[in-house]
Amino acid sequence: SSVLEAMAHCMEHAGRKAAVFAKVLVRALEMPDLASDAVAARLFLLNDVLFNSASGAPGAARYRSSLEELLPDAFEHLG
Repeated sequence: SSVLEAMAHCMEHAGRKAAVFAKVLVRALEMPDLASDAVAARLFLLNDVLFNSASGAPGAARYRSSLEELLPDAFEHLG
């Protein structure tokens, strides 16, 4: 699926699943032996989710607070 489809899914279900989806997105960055294009795609998705967390969609703001907590460790893992 495309980054756009994944981001739209995240926004559509933000009200109930933002914290869970944030954890899944971060864990996807921490998978061993990821190819650089896979890392880039995941980072594009995270960027889009963070950008759209200010969209006013119900629950979308939860992504920002969840990812703020989770991303430092993910970037430490990426090096």
